Amino acid sequence: MGRRANIKHIAHGLLHGFMSRNNSAGGYWAIGKLYLLVVREGENSLTIDLWNGTSSEPLAPEVAEVRAHYASWLRRALRHHAMPPETLAHAEVRLEFERSDLRAIALARGYPDDPPFLCRVCLFDDRSREYAAQAVGACHPHNPIRESRSGG
Repeated sequence: MGRRANIKHIAHGLLHGFMSRNNSAGGYWAIGKLYLLVVREGENSLTIDLWNGTSSEPLAPEVAEVRAHYASWLRRALRHHAMPPETLAHAEVRLEFERSDLRAIALARGYPDDPPFLCRVCLFDDRSREYAAQAVGACHPHNPIRESRSGG
């Protein structure tokens, strides 16, 4: 069995992949599509359960696509680290949009016009220990007029 310390490494890898511009939903950046979904619901956050298959929002196609991709990614990462799936009790990604308290960080990273958001990955092992990773990004809600769709 792999070392539990590797769960922190897995959390950071999941965060990096989730924040990546290659994180696609329907050919567009998934975070922008999820942001649009949240705005339409009148909310400012979204939690996606990657382990038990639930979400804080109704499962829109964007959420289902992203959840399926990262649930599969998570299982492969556990296998890679020689950890049985039972090692994890819970895994979630939480996005919090329109975080004005993060404006200074977004400005420092060169995003003067894009609203900041926080992405937090939380993995809980079977002993209830939390392994978390988080990052600040910036984006606007998805707009197909302004964005180019990827081919894949």
